[in-house]
Amino acid sequence: MDYGYKITTKARRDLVGIWKYIAGDDASNASRFCLELLLAAESLQTFPYRHGTFAYRDGARKYPFRSYLILYEVDETSRTVEILRFWHAARDQRRLRLKEEAPAYGLSPQPVS
Repeated sequence: MDYGYKITTKARRDLVGIWKYIAGDDASNASRFCLELLLAAESLQTFPYRHGTFAYRDGARKYPFRSYLILYEVDETSRTVEILRFWHAARDQRRLRLKEEAPAYGLSPQPVS
């Protein structure tokens, strides 16, 4: 049985950035490549453990696709593959932020006694 599939906001932003970068030369190629990248990510719904772990974050895995890494996590409880980022393999992986960080001002206030 296949897993569900979702893409984080950061991964969506990555995809838009990749498209814009490639589209500077050829919008048609940019669209084709981004579609291939999405299809590769969607393929993780079947056998999501087929790719190796990501050294810089526990629980994360990486799928090398052409010159990019598709970074993802598998949640066995919900049987979901969550695409965390699309990252160019030449970029420093230690600087990568995988999850959305909650801003400090977004914390709910403590009740007053």
